[in-house]
Amino acid sequence: MLDINAIRKDSGPLMAEVKKRGQEFDIDDFLKLDQERRDLIQKTDEQRSQLKSANAEIAQLEGKEKQARILELKAVSDRLTEDEAKLAALTKEWEDQFLKLPNITHDTVPAGGEANNVVEREEGAKPSFSFTPKPHWELLEQHGWFDRDRAAEVSGSRFWYLKGDVVRLQMALQNWAFGVVAGKGYEPVIPPYLVKEEALYGTGFFPGADEGEVYRVPEEDHDDLFLIGTSEVSLVSLHAKETLDLSGGPKKYLGLSPCYRREAGTYGKDTKGIIRGHQFDKLEMVVFCNPEDSWTLFDEITGIQEEILQQLGLAYRMYLPAAGDTGNKNAKTYEPEAWFPGEDRYIEVQSVSNVTDYQARRLGVKVSNGEGKKVVAHTLNGTVVAMSRMLAAILENYQQEDGSVRIPEVLQPLMGTDVIGVAS
Repeated sequence: MLDINAIRKDSGPLMAEVKKRGQEFDIDDFLKLDQERRDLIQKTDEQRSQLKSANAEIAQLEGKEKQARILELKAVSDRLTEDEAKLAALTKEWEDQFLKLPNITHDTVPAGGEANNVVEREEGAKPSFSFTPKPHWELLEQHGWFDRDRAAEVSGSRFWYLKGDVVRLQMALQNWAFGVVAGKGYEPVIPPYLVKEEALYGTGFFPGADEGEVYRVPEEDHDDLFLIGTSEVSLVSLHAKETLDLSGGPKKYLGLSPCYRREAGTYGKDTKGIIRGHQFDKLEMVVFCNPEDSWTLFDEITGIQEEILQQLGLAYRMYLPAAGDTGNKNAKTYEPEAWFPGEDRYIEVQSVSNVTDYQARRLGVKVSNGEGKKVVAHTLNGTVVAMSRMLAAILENYQQEDGSVRIPEVLQPLMGTDVIGVAS
């Protein structure tokens, strides 16, 4: 969330951001509500103080004077009860507005919505084929590596079974990418896959559009937990309400987890392959740092992502969403897209975001600035590999005319072969 004191002092930057994102927000009504809430907080605090200090006073009184004072304090107590109910309602209204306010985007993020998204650059050479390349789902089906029909019977739509050599390929991809990033000083973590609601609010996924993406363990089962759509939720929540010592450098984590998403609003999109499912595995980077370091680290995470794509030999492009297409919590996002020759298009396979102080302020994560003062930390996150999407990219880019698939050179030692799907 934003710094409310900064908004009270100068609402200009917030209103400029709202306009940049194409959103609507009545700042005057909000500030009026904010002042009303502050006044009522002060009033209820004074009433509580009055009641607390009156106990000693009453003990010194007698007779009618004592009874009259008790009646006066009962009236104060009744007013306090009424005012507390009003304050609870005001606070709910205030939070509903405040928690939906967007982060301030970086100057390099274009204004406007999806139509203003930018492809900053393209990297790598697209493969050429002497045949018409197949989409990945045809390759999967050809070799029996994929079973969507039985998965639909067991779990419903947008689930699948992966089998055989493609599972070995996923494990090789995971282990290789894990080693690359862990070798750069990112601490490996297997986080909880179920989280409390506070973790989703704290990381900025609630409230807002992301709520429709999250699976919930029914409240009536007394668990009231949520399945994570990314390990970012668990990893950023790791240091809630802590003051971090970053004298040794930023805290860098590498999370490995399954991810669960409803894929709300995607009916009819990417239904044939393994691009868009309700369950997938992902390696994710999360960083906590000093505010002055976050943009340097944004470049570092982006560089790691590009290194992964380059070593896998995939052509890709760096896609920069405009402000209106950037998540509310993010100050800037890149969505690297790999080339999929079987579908003749680029598809997002990673994302990286600098969230600046938006999550840390909600979660109460601070750092010592070296001068004895505590400041709100900055957080960043970036996909290393979303397994199913990267598998699909490898299959389409490395396919051969007979349907066999060459293995990227960096994965061959882990696979023990340079090709899969060869007819026996």
